[in-house]
Formats: sequence, C-alpha cells, structure tokens
Amino acid sequence: MMRIKTGFEILNDLLGRGYFSVIYVEQNFPLPFKNKAVSKQIDVKTSVELLLSAAVVGNNVVGIYHSSISPRSNVELKGGAVFISTILPIDPMVPVVFCRSISNIFERFNTALKVSEEFKIPVMLCINENAIHNFYEVESVDLSSERVSATITSDTFKKINTNHTLAQYNKIFEYLEKRFVDIFEGDGLISFGDSDGKFLKFYVPFVMDSLIEGKTIQIDSRDLHFWESITKLREIALDFYDVSTENQRIVKNYFCPGCPFLLIKKNVGFENKILVTDINCPTIRRVFGFKNSTLDNVIGFTLNKPSSNILFVGNLSNLKSSMIDYLKNFEYFFLNDGLKNSFGLPSISKPYKFKEKNAVFPYSCENIQKSSVLKVNPKKCVCIRKNEKLHCVEGSYCPALFENNGTISVNENLCVGCKLCELYCPYGAIK
Repeated sequence: MMRIKTGFEILNDLLGRGYFSVIYVEQNFPLPFKNKAVSKQIDVKTSVELLLSAAVVGNNVVGIYHSSISPRSNVELKGGAVFISTILPIDPMVPVVFCRSISNIFERFNTALKVSEEFKIPVMLCINENAIHNFYEVESVDLSSERVSATITSDTFKKINTNHTLAQYNKIFEYLEKRFVDIFEGDGLISFGDSDGKFLKFYVPFVMDSLIEGKTIQIDSRDLHFWESITKLREIALDFYDVSTENQRIVKNYFCPGCPFLLIKKNVGFENKILVTDINCPTIRRVFGFKNSTLDNVIGFTLNKPSSNILFVGNLSNLKSSMIDYLKNFEYFFLNDGLKNSFGLPSISKPYKFKEKNAVFPYSCENIQKSSVLKVNPKKCVCIRKNEKLHCVEGSYCPALFENNGTISVNENLCVGCKLCELYCPYGAIK
C-alpha cells in the first residue's frame, strides 16, 4: 500500500531495520531517532571517532548530523559506516554521495552503504533540507543486499597507505560514475540547497578534482566553504552568488513536533528578551536568535546586574541546588529531561496553555511526549481557499502539517498532539 512519508520517516524506516549495530544522532536533530549503543551526551567529534572504532571491529554504524563533519579516511573497516549530514563538509577526505530530492533518498543511502561495505572506508551522505522536509509517496523501504562488485582482493587487507587509498578511490570513482552515469545533475547555478539547480551527484577526493572543468565556477554563496576546500590547490576562480528571494526556493524552518521552545514562545513570548540556552539546536538559534551559554555563565553575568530581559531556557539536569538562590536575577524555564527532583520550582501542568514563568516545563527536546493525534476539519480549514497564509503551519513550524488537495492534513506518524497548531488556527479547524 502506498503511503505519504516525510524524509524524516524514510530515514527512520531505513535505520529501524535492525541492520545497524550502532546509531548516533546529533543532539536536537529534528527526527524521532534514538541513539543505539552510543550515549547522547557525547560531542560530535567524539561520536565520529566512536562510530569509526565500532566499524573497525565489524559493526555496521550510521551517524546523523546537522553539523559539518569530515570523517578521516586512514582506517580500514570491517563493517559499513555511513555519516549523514544536512551540511556540506569542509575538505572531505572520504567519498561523498549527495541527495537533493526525497525521491532519491533510498537509492543514495543504499549506494553510500554499499560503497562503504565493499571498499571498507567511511562514506558521507549529504541530504539537503528540501529533501529532509519534503513528502513522498512510498510503498516500502528496504536496504538493498546487492553487492557492488567482486573487488575484494588480498590487497584489501594490507596496511593502508597513500597509494592504497588512491587506488581504492579510483575504483570507487569508476563504480559511482557507472552507477550515476553523469557526475552532475540539474541545470543552472551550482547549488546544493536549491533542488532545481545544478550540483554533484557524488564526490571522490583526489580523483575528481581535475575533472571539474573550467577556470571559473558559478556557485551558490551558501556552498562556498565546500568549494573553497576542494579547489584550494587548483587555479579555479569561484564566482559565487547571493541567491535572491526571487529565485531561491525557501527552505522551511521546521522544528521537532512538540518543541518546548515553540510552546514557551506562544504562551509567554520572546519579545524584547535576550534569549539564552544551553541546548545545542541550530534551528532555535537561526529562527529566534538564541545564544548558546551555560547556566553557570548566565548566573555569573547577572550576579551583579540582575535583568528581567534575560530569558534562559535549559535542561533541568544542569541545575544544581547551589544555583537556586541566583535564579531570581533573570527569567527562566527548565525543561524536564528526566530528572525527578524539580528543586521545588513551579511545574507547568498543561504545556499547550500556561501563564507561569520561572517554571519547569514537563518535557525536554530529548523526551518529547506524544499524546493523541490532532485532526483537521476540512470544512473549517479555509485559509487556503481564502488565499491567506497558512496560520497553523507558519506558527507551529511543524513538519507534521502539509497541504493536501486544498486543505491542511496531519501526518499521524509525526504528530505528537502538542496542540500548538490548534492554538494558531483562527478558524477552529484543528482539534
């Protein structure tokens, strides 16, 4: 049976087949994945090394990131290792497969995994935000068991050196060129973020640099860091463009369904506040202007200069009893990330509707609660017919909402029932 699925769900299905022994998801990545055999507390750099170590001894591993990463290539793996990122890498030292369309996620994921398993090196899979946040009708999701080719020889098991790596990369390039036919896809300005533009299907270090034709490359300025790193040793001019809103496909700033920050914003507001958090989420930084800092730093900053303009939002587990007396110097919300002791602070009982400030929110970004799924009454859902903005979508930033046949529909697998979209709907169409 065909079903509409988001890029989130497709990846979740791929990882849920039990094929991977170790899974790492960077903190606050907006997907419902759970880390497997890896602590969620470790940092990005440590996680990359841990995944490589696990693959060296034969485990199949995958890491998912919203940061730019670049796994090292001087390791020989016994298991497959795929590193997924929504950000282009800087100076990549391993092969990279690119995906700019949700319809290609299956194929590109399987290709990256096969190359890693066959050639025993890490492979990156870069998926842009249009693909991650889009919807696609699918029937089933399977990891292919097809082998790349009979390329394993006695040379495979020799100690890795530069010549060996270059030979492997030449084989990888030959395979990927045959599989994808063309190195580039699309037309126009070279852009990873614009799915209608032109971009590489794959990149293999050391092998492809000389294949990039021309003395001048016209690129999207958002991709400058990637192109600068792979053309730095060649006489190529990078003619980059700031893509205007007239010809740029806008990527929606999606948040996790049930995001505590959005519910706090709706109920008490962020206006005229200096926003600070100890939670590493690039989306709240980009959309609302949150600054990252520890609770210790905020306490120190306000020790002699109390300010009600400072709003701190952070995990309850980072609060210590010795800090309680200093909380009066600024406004705060603590997100309950599993700590039973709330230090006597007021608790919010209804996260979708509250007036309390300086209180404990009932859940955090890491343990978002799921209740009943909301429904849309198509007769009352009139914003599209009235040619108005999509109030519920723009207010909630929720990936569970999508336009379908002139009305708004709810993806039941993503909806957590937080009621934020209901609060933003002016017509009472969502219940």
